[in-house]
Amino acid sequence: LQSIFIADEGHLFLECDQSQAEARVVAHLADDKELLHLFDTVDIHRFTAALCIRQLYPQNITEEVMKSIGEDERYLGKTLRHAGNYGMQKRRLMTEIMTGARRAKINVTISEWKANQILERFHKFTPRIRGVFHKEVIEVLNTNDAVIYNPFGRRREFFGRLDESTYNEAFAQIPQSTVGDWTKIAGLAIKRRIPEIRVVMEAHDALKFCIPEDKIESYARVIQEEFTRPIDFTTCSVSRGSLII
Repeated sequence: LQSIFIADEGHLFLECDQSQAEARVVAHLADDKELLHLFDTVDIHRFTAALCIRQLYPQNITEEVMKSIGEDERYLGKTLRHAGNYGMQKRRLMTEIMTGARRAKINVTISEWKANQILERFHKFTPRIRGVFHKEVIEVLNTNDAVIYNPFGRRREFFGRLDESTYNEAFAQIPQSTVGDWTKIAGLAIKRRIPEIRVVMEAHDALKFCIPEDKIESYARVIQEEFTRPIDFTTCSVSRGSLII
């Protein structure tokens, strides 16, 4: 759909996308420093595909292996990481992969047995997601009247039974709301510094701007500065230090 839009004469579209934002927030909430380091050294979705789809051990995932992983496998790795992060079970993962692949015209098929196998391998190599992040979210829900807060003070109360479905929603709440809120906070900060800048689209973890061609570099520096400020998680329901996306 975006292809039908044309920038004004003398202008270009510039998009800023937060790198693997939700998965990075989950790693921070899981207090997994080793995983956070991986985000800055490799494409985490290709790494996940090599680890769980090809079933290689971390020490065997070389640069050559990473280069050999195509978009189909990367898509599987990305879907798997989101599934593992948010407590998804094997049948739901199978459905998500199949429907998403059809929508994206990617040639991927998977059985429920295979979905379970790769989920278990994911959690084997990232045990702090269940053991720390999920555990603390469940504790907060059970001790704080089913209310959780993201680092910006966004409040959400969960109604009904505290069961697997509710817990899975809660696992997703802090990362998803944090990324969405941060996009808006950064966008407003950019507008304050450059009042004439035009935001033409917001897409959860990304903003697209229409910028004069001769201002691209100077505006891009401001955009990057605002998006890469530290996010303070000390007042979050799962309290942590600062994170830069």
